[in-house]
Amino acid sequence: CLSFLLLFVVLVAVFAGIDQLMARYWPTAPRALKDMLPFILIIMAVVAREGLKKILETHEATRPFPWKKLAWGVTGIVLILILMVGFILVLDWIGHLFGNSLLSVIAVLLTGFGLAMSMLIPGIILPEAWINGPLRQLDYGKALARAKWLDRLFRSKTLESIVLLHAGRCKTAESAVRRSIANVRKSWLLLDIDQGWLLEILAYALTEQARYDEAITAFEGAIELGPQASDRPNGLAEVYLRQGIEPHKALALVEHSLKNKKRRFVEQYFVRYATGEVLGNRAWALALAGQSQESQATLAQALKQFDKHSKLSEASVHYRAGHAMRLCGDETAAREHFARALDLDPHGNYGQLARRACA
Repeated sequence: CLSFLLLFVVLVAVFAGIDQLMARYWPTAPRALKDMLPFILIIMAVVAREGLKKILETHEATRPFPWKKLAWGVTGIVLILILMVGFILVLDWIGHLFGNSLLSVIAVLLTGFGLAMSMLIPGIILPEAWINGPLRQLDYGKALARAKWLDRLFRSKTLESIVLLHAGRCKTAESAVRRSIANVRKSWLLLDIDQGWLLEILAYALTEQARYDEAITAFEGAIELGPQASDRPNGLAEVYLRQGIEPHKALALVEHSLKNKKRRFVEQYFVRYATGEVLGNRAWALALAGQSQESQATLAQALKQFDKHSKLSEASVHYRAGHAMRLCGDETAAREHFARALDLDPHGNYGQLARRACA
């Protein structure tokens, strides 16, 4: 959706800009040429980009200079300039179209709102997405370097705390997220606006340190601030599952997470746990409640629905599958799942948890 929104803004800018330029410098040009010229320019830009990409890929091994990074940087600057110039031209076009009427003012406001949203949404999503790339592949060094750079830029410690949490450095992660909570008014990171999200990260850090009472309090506070968030009831359920208590309460919380995930489109993509991990907790809770057959059926779904492009997602599902199969009485299968989680994430949090489970 974001890509289509940005593409729409760029296309409107290109069309409006070309129309203004041709009306000023070539007013007698055929209408068909005016209509086709933007598409011709876009095709030429795509061909030029692919050609440049091919050249960079061919010579990348022999050239020490970071040509690819330079190319992407220039592309980003050009797109920003196109958006800025296009916005001005669109406003000018709206003024000529509607004159100084109320309709013109409304059109200008709607256009400005659309452009602001197209800039605001990447400002919220892209920082976390940039870190999630290496994090999903369990490259903690690269993810932590990116998180520290962004946190310095945004005056925050939140992104760093997320990476540290997955890397198994839970005490340091707790310290980092507490600094974010204390300095939230000084932060420029738009994600820090969500206090429930910060409490949720703190709750996970406390859970990994087996400080369960504190984790429950933090999760309950996060749920109160965002009752529709799918990740928070699932996290609270895991606190009970880690202790081996309250299976029916844990199951109810996981079901609530699944309902929230289905209800909200954004929750299906921009949360810490995807559907596979939530189903893994559901299988764990069912096994703890003594419903072995239902647990194994849910586990089969979880092993199909985790993010196939994410080692982190796969490791987390296998860790939960290990606990579910152990409670179902199949120790051999449980150890196989724990071994798989350890093999995928030997230096991270799920690897540490799997190692302790097999000890």
